[in-house]
Amino acid sequence: MHLHLHAKVMTEIGATCDDPIASFFNKKVAQRCYIDTITNSATWVDKNLEKIVSTLEAQQNATNARIVGLYKMYDDRNKLRADAYLKRMDDKKQAFDDLQENVDKIKSGVKENERGLKKLLDDYKDVIRVNINNLRELATGIVAKLKRNIYTPNYDEERQKYVGAYKKIGNYLNQIDKDAILGTKIDGLEEIPTEAQNGRV
Repeated sequence: MHLHLHAKVMTEIGATCDDPIASFFNKKVAQRCYIDTITNSATWVDKNLEKIVSTLEAQQNATNARIVGLYKMYDDRNKLRADAYLKRMDDKKQAFDDLQENVDKIKSGVKENERGLKKLLDDYKDVIRVNINNLRELATGIVAKLKRNIYTPNYDEERQKYVGAYKKIGNYLNQIDKDAILGTKIDGLEEIPTEAQNGRV
């Protein structure tokens, strides 16, 4: 519920693009934000995924600490007051019921977190696949432009910009393959033909 409220607030104030949780809950806005930012940074998803996973881990750690704290509290009480066991049966039963209720809530929260994280990772992989396809198309367009301008005079500076962009795309694809994010082999880009890369003017 906290995450849904957080996402709604971020959407209302127009900060969805800067908030991965809000983007996660509003697919249309998230897709628009993705299209706007892909030309500026291909690592947005990577950086925000780490934050989301860190948040989920912190929540899980806090939940575990609460379970341990409750268990220790009731265990210490039982050891110190063993002589009043019969008299305090009702109190212990209530304490156990409260503990069981908390444990059930925690288990339910853990399952929801696991499902949410799995869906988030699946969505992340889908975004990466779309990103890879878009970058491959961009790389193909760069090579085609360079080939069209093999004989264009005074084109060296422009040519080097395109070659540099092509290499950055290649490095990004190689890094995705190296990180094995998708679990499958990602083919790298082919070398730009020498004529297209250096021109013949």
